[in-house]
Amino acid sequence: MNNKINKFLFALIFVFGINLSAQEKVMVSLNVFEPLPEVSFAAFLTNPYLENTPRVLQIIMSPHGNDVIVKGSILWRKIDGSAFNELSSYITKPFSSRNFYNDDFSSIDGIDIEDSDTNDDLLSENLSKGKPTGTYKLIVQVYDVNMVFQSEAISELRFSNPAQTLTIIQPAIGDQLDVGGIILTWTDVLGVQDFVVKANIRSSKMESLEEALQKGNPIVDNKSVGFKTSVNLREILDRELIGGEELVVQVRGLIPGPGGPTVIYSDIVNFSLKSSGSSPIDKGVQEFE
Repeated sequence: MNNKINKFLFALIFVFGINLSAQEKVMVSLNVFEPLPEVSFAAFLTNPYLENTPRVLQIIMSPHGNDVIVKGSILWRKIDGSAFNELSSYITKPFSSRNFYNDDFSSIDGIDIEDSDTNDDLLSENLSKGKPTGTYKLIVQVYDVNMVFQSEAISELRFSNPAQTLTIIQPAIGDQLDVGGIILTWTDVLGVQDFVVKANIRSSKMESLEEALQKGNPIVDNKSVGFKTSVNLREILDRELIGGEELVVQVRGLIPGPGGPTVIYSDIVNFSLKSSGSSPIDKGVQEFE
């Protein structure tokens, strides 16, 4: 009799132990790849749950191999705002718990999204200045297949500077320069993969700077200079310069993104070339708009 009882108790303990193991909660944590470039995060925000999105975070689970469902959301609080508002949310189909990255969603061998939602107005508003600004809260929640809550991870990212500008440092507006010594320098912009230079002759004060830049036969025709932030204009000329001419120049930066590059433009700067054999005193200062 005692032997039967012992076997029964052993069986209960064995089954109970299996159930405990099966019910072990899946814990989740987030590894956000900081410092995070604003450009990468902006591209992530526009399409956060698809492959080919910039890799922004890793979702870490323990243990592996349990059937789970993940719910996630991205909340945004404006600079000086008092509350978070939901930018987007998603819920996955069931999958086996494991570590994965944000660009593993919806890939061929990845994790399928059951449903997602995006507040387009909020997204447009927070990206309207060219890059993310304010505070973003990333929330990931893990459930079992019966939607019993398992665990949650939260990470906050702050972007404090809403301005993203590209500025020509030299030449300055109204400068007079030697034909052989035109050094063009501009500010660097985070995330730019390629800077492109365009320059042209302004033949009349009646031309706007934009009209002068865009007319045919430019002296520098959209020359790519890569990551450089300074170049001797003579090195990228498409045709020779003539002393006494007025030039206009603009630099643009290309920031790669999943929907094509984002383009950032500098202001157009105009300056003049010294006539051969003249000095700034002899020639005088021309009028510039």
